[in-house]
Amino acid sequence: MWRNAAAHSAGEPSLAEPHHQKRLQRVYPEAEPSPLWLALDPLLQGQSGLIAQEQVSILLVTILVASIEACALLQAPFTPQVTVRFVLRPDQQP
Repeated sequence: MWRNAAAHSAGEPSLAEPHHQKRLQRVYPEAEPSPLWLALDPLLQGQSGLIAQEQVSILLVTILVASIEACALLQAPFTPQVTVRFVLRPDQQP
């Protein structure tokens, strides 16, 4: 939903905008207990020039990307035990 709003906006979209912030508020409680958040938060707080909202945005994106990468690595190829093929009988040929 945000992607579409951002793609069709005339200005530069920002996660700092109130209507985007409201959407992100639902994600924070799930992301903050993450071990990755707990490890990176102190490092980002030590960076000069980053405001708190930028730090949180960086943490959310980092956790999202790390989660996607972890899921991709944990995926096992699916091999069906049985394969089925449907073939039209000669009298059913178009």
